[in-house]
Amino acid sequence: MRKLFTCLLLSFLFLNLYAAPKISPPRQKFISCALELRGVPYKWGGQTPEEGLDCSGLINYVNSQTLADKVRFPRKAQDIYNSVIHIEKDQREPGDLVFFSDEKNGPIFHVGIYCGVYPKNGPDEKFRGKRVFVSALSRSDSGVKISFMDEGYWTKYHPVYGRFLRSTKDYNKGISEEKKAKKAKTVVNKPAPRKKPEPKLRTKAF
Repeated sequence: MRKLFTCLLLSFLFLNLYAAPKISPPRQKFISCALELRGVPYKWGGQTPEEGLDCSGLINYVNSQTLADKVRFPRKAQDIYNSVIHIEKDQREPGDLVFFSDEKNGPIFHVGIYCGVYPKNGPDEKFRGKRVFVSALSRSDSGVKISFMDEGYWTKYHPVYGRFLRSTKDYNKGISEEKKAKKAKTVVNKPAPRKKPEPKLRTKAF
């Protein structure tokens, strides 16, 4: 019960942190779902929280729970990287995928979800104000966990970033265009105003 409460609280805090217009609703939902899985044990090849999750299984599961078309990624981190749009570090935003390799341009061995800056009032004090990501770890402290991006264990590896969700800027632009199109359609389909009948001329008898 305590773990469930912590997960819900953390998700609430992250949703507040990433409230529009900071990131798009699909990205909010993607991150929130991943955070709710904190504490799920690691299992190589695992695809569901009930059996356990590995790093690619986490991405696939969260994706299946948050996207209407239920897109499935490949099973390996390297293949997931090959299937998404590659972006530079300065283009990243919460909800993008982060991949790790042992050397620059080397093979990918791990994937997680970049979450941006941890809330300053978040329940885990050690992460407050730090850039973090969430992933399923196979180390001694295995399972779905939050990790530092810029300090500690992962700094000895080379992170690269991938995108499959629209950027927040493109998402907002699309919503704006949809609203304009809907408004224009409403105007076009609006029935023309009825013309008032012309008054009849009355003739006066002499």
